Amino acid sequence: MTKKALELIPCCNRYGMEWGRPIPKDWAHKRGVVHPTVHVMVFNLEKELIVQLRKKTKQTNPLHWDVSATGHVDWGESPLDAAIRETREELGLQISQELLIPIGGWYSAEYFPKNRCIDREFNWVYLYTQLIDQKSLMHQTEEIDRLSAGRLDLLSTQKVWHHYPIVQHPNAYWNAVRQKLSLLHL
Repeated sequence: MTKKALELIPCCNRYGMEWGRPIPKDWAHKRGVVHPTVHVMVFNLEKELIVQLRKKTKQTNPLHWDVSATGHVDWGESPLDAAIRETREELGLQISQELLIPIGGWYSAEYFPKNRCIDREFNWVYLYTQLIDQKSLMHQTEEIDRLSAGRLDLLSTQKVWHHYPIVQHPNAYWNAVRQKLSLLHL
């Protein structure tokens, strides 16, 4: 068995401001240290939100539907650069920062007793403004079971979709996404 590389991430406060030195991601999850993550929303040609079903081996929210691309900000990386990297890694989609619009940021905290993970994150949320042919995407099989797509109004209000739970986000998160979509006429 190969040893997993040490993944260093920054610490931040509940408002997304980074501080201190880098820490191992596993340590942040064991100790409940707040750290930055990114969420990228990508829409298909039918203007449906592309969602990922997280692998059952994921430490947080296994076998849950989540937004198109998600992941941790690496030490020394900006949230914007992390959003571009995660979208490329998870969806096989090379995106340009000019078409990536920031929505805002939200603090979230959740405990996963099965693996004793205290996940405290500040989620930087982005919207990719170019509609994508979903068939062109090549998802990362190590982290994602499969991709699907659905109407934002359903995915943002339901707890379960296609027999699996949906990762829950606050109403303010979804309201900000809807507001930005209406301004962009997407």
